[in-house]
Amino acid sequence: MRLDEWLKQSRPLAERLRVIERLSQAVNEVHDRGEALGGLEPAAVEVLPDGSCDLSPARRGNTSPPYRAPERSSDGQPSAEADVYAAGAVFYEMLAGRPPGTKPKPLVEVRPEVPRDLADAIMGCLERAAEWRPKDLTYVAQVAAAQQAGSRGGGVPTRAPAPPRASRAGARPPARPRRQWPLAVAAVVLLAGAAAGGYFYLQQSGGVPTLASLTAPRRTPAPPPVAAPLPAANPTPAAPSPQAATPRATPPPTAAPTPGPRPTVAETRPSPTPAPRPDVVVPTTTPPPAASEVGEPTAAPVAAPPVAPAAVEPALLTAVSPLTVRRTANALLDIRGSGLRPEHKARLSRAKGPLEGLTVVRQRYVDSTLVKVLLNLEPTAPPGVYTVSLVDEAGVSTNALTFTVSK
Repeated sequence: MRLDEWLKQSRPLAERLRVIERLSQAVNEVHDRGEALGGLEPAAVEVLPDGSCDLSPARRGNTSPPYRAPERSSDGQPSAEADVYAAGAVFYEMLAGRPPGTKPKPLVEVRPEVPRDLADAIMGCLERAAEWRPKDLTYVAQVAAAQQAGSRGGGVPTRAPAPPRASRAGARPPARPRRQWPLAVAAVVLLAGAAAGGYFYLQQSGGVPTLASLTAPRRTPAPPPVAAPLPAANPTPAAPSPQAATPRATPPPTAAPTPGPRPTVAETRPSPTPAPRPDVVVPTTTPPPAASEVGEPTAAPVAAPPVAPAAVEPALLTAVSPLTVRRTANALLDIRGSGLRPEHKARLSRAKGPLEGLTVVRQRYVDSTLVKVLLNLEPTAPPGVYTVSLVDEAGVSTNALTFTVSK
């Protein structure tokens, strides 16, 4: 069955991972023979019943645009790097349900259930620059094989789960909620009785207060009136008090008494304080301003204690791919781990003997789990086991991983 027809059927995730593993192995076998495929796409891949893939149809024709590497648009020549790009586009479609396009969205965002290592490895195959793509699909095959055991029975969800069915016969139906209206009626009756009692009480005690009486400011009752003095035989007009017209505190001069009959007892009583007249301005006393209004300094705010910087997660390397590189012009290493940072620099060493003919051209920080390192291998580089680690600006090194350089 062709892969494009195979993908139209509902397939569990474990089966899709198995086909990804077998297709990666088939492409690696073609490249190991020094050949390249010219038309790798789902319509040119035959999926056998055991999950293995036949790439004979992919040797003929040209890859269609959704799976064609950018460099093939200019020269059109097949190459191993172009096959890696086409395989990555096929893998992306197998997991995301659509081809990646020219600006693919990260696979881990489209399908969060896909393992992060596998999603990053597939996105690495879709690099626009051929030098940043992996040289083979070994790591993709390894991750897909490792994830199959944990994905058995799982699949690509195509619809929302159905609602739960009714309970089986004989099972007790769910209890219905008890009605609460009797309690509500009782509460309303009690509130109405309390309101009526308060109303009659206020009627008996002097009437129901109005809103204006409740909101109006209280006034201090005026003192009771004092009996006015009896008029004298020869009354003398009193001089106007200057204290009522001016705010000065000097007491007014006392008028000289006019001789006349002896005052009675009522005349010796002090006269009441005259009521304020509307045409006389009475000075008012302004309260002293608050401390904040006269500019008195206030307490300075207490500065918060400095927050200690968060601890940096220690970097740890978990995998390097590919495990074997050939002595070609360039080779790409994908270094994976946790806590990786942009300031990390790759450091190479040889297990036995000095480091010769192997240098780091440049590297790219992808995220905290992946750093790509581009190597230059000279033909004189000794074959054997090498190690790679990452060192930060403070000289702290991570654990080292090993890879092999072959002829």
